Amino acid sequence: MAEELYNKASGISENKNLSFRKGKVLIYKTVPILMGGNYNAAIELSDKALEMLNSINFSDKKMEEEKKKNISLALNNKGNVYSKIGKYDKAIDIFKRSIEIDNKIGDKLNEAKKWNNIGVIFRRKGEYKKAIYYYKKALVISEEVNDKHSIIVELSNMGLTYYNMKMYKNAKKHLKSSLNIAKSLGAKQIVGSALLNIGNVYFDENKLKKAYRMYIGGLRIAKEIGEKYAVAIALSCIGGVHKKLKHYQDALNYYKKAKEMAKKIGYNYGLALNLINMSEILLNQENLKKGTNLLKKAEILAKENGIKPLLKEIERLWQQIR
Repeated sequence: MAEELYNKASGISENKNLSFRKGKVLIYKTVPILMGGNYNAAIELSDKALEMLNSINFSDKKMEEEKKKNISLALNNKGNVYSKIGKYDKAIDIFKRSIEIDNKIGDKLNEAKKWNNIGVIFRRKGEYKKAIYYYKKALVISEEVNDKHSIIVELSNMGLTYYNMKMYKNAKKHLKSSLNIAKSLGAKQIVGSALLNIGNVYFDENKLKKAYRMYIGGLRIAKEIGEKYAVAIALSCIGGVHKKLKHYQDALNYYKKAKEMAKKIGYNYGLALNLINMSEILLNQENLKKGTNLLKKAEILAKENGIKPLLKEIERLWQQIR
C-alpha cells in the first residue's frame, strides 16, 4: 500500500514501472550475450531496452535519473558490439551519445569508462596518439573519483599503446604503475596480465632475462588462479625466450605445452601460432617432414578462423621452404 501511494505521488504508473524493470533486465541480459560473441542478439536486446526506456518519463527526479543511467548503459553495450565487429565510427558516435547522458546526470565513473572505450578503438585502428589522448581523459576522471580498477585499466591500456609505438620507457612506466595498484588491491588476474605485458616490452628490448622472469611470474599466477588462457600465452612467451636464446629443444617443449593448452580451451589463434613457432624451429633444423606437417595444420586452422596476420607468417615460411 505504501509503495502504491509513493508511486502515485511521484508519477510512477504500474506500466512505467514494468517498462523500466523490463528495460533494466534486457540491459543485464545483453552483457553475457555480448561476451559470448552473439553480436546480432546483443544489438537487438540493446535496441529493445532503449525503446522501452525512451518511451517513459518520470516526474520523480531520482527515477528519471536512474532511467537515463540505464539508457547510457544500453548505449554502452551497443557501442561495445560495434567496436568488436569493427564498425568503429558508429561505435564512437554511440559512446559519445552515452557520455552526453553521463555528463547530464553527473555519472563520472561511467563517463571515464566510455572515454577509455574510445581509446581502445583508436588503438585498434593504429591511431596511437589519439588513443593516448582518450586514455588520458579517462584517467583524469578515474583519479578524480578514485576508481582504482578503472585507473589500472587505463594505465595498462596506455602502456600497451606506448608499446605499440615502440616507446618502451613509457610503456614500462605505465604498465608498472598498473601492476603496483593491482598488487595493492590483491587483483591476481590483473597482476598476472601486467607481468606478461611487461615481459613483452623487455623481450622487444632484448632484455631476455628480465622478460623470462616476468613470464615465469605471469605463468605462476595464471596456474594459481586457474586462468588457462593466460597459461597458454605465458608458456608460448617462455618458448619465445628459449627460441631467441637458441635453446631450441626447450623452446619446442614450451611451445608444445602452449599448443596443448590452447587446443584444450579452444584458443585457435594460440593453437595456430604455436604450430607456426614449432614449425619454424623444425624447418631451420632441416626437419622438413615434421616442419611442413605442422605448417599445413597451422595454415588450415588460420584459414578456417580467418586469422590474416598468421596467414602472412605462414606464407613467409612457405617461401623459405621453396
